[in-house]
Amino acid sequence: MPGSAAVSYVRNENGVGNVWVQPMSGGPPRKITNFARDRVLYFGWSRDGATLLLTRALVTSDAVLMHLRE
Repeated sequence: MPGSAAVSYVRNENGVGNVWVQPMSGGPPRKITNFARDRVLYFGWSRDGATLLLTRALVTSDAVLMHLRE
């Protein structure tokens, strides 16, 4: 995080991504987003560290595409 003595990271729990902050001085991490679904794909901070920008998406797997021929 710019201008801070902390590291921010994405933590995925049960398929849901949230951004957490871990102070470099120790202590417990702190969750700074509270999403109930989807994953965080990318995130970044503004230069002054006041604004968080992120991209979220639903990630699916085991999809099957069927094409029928005539």
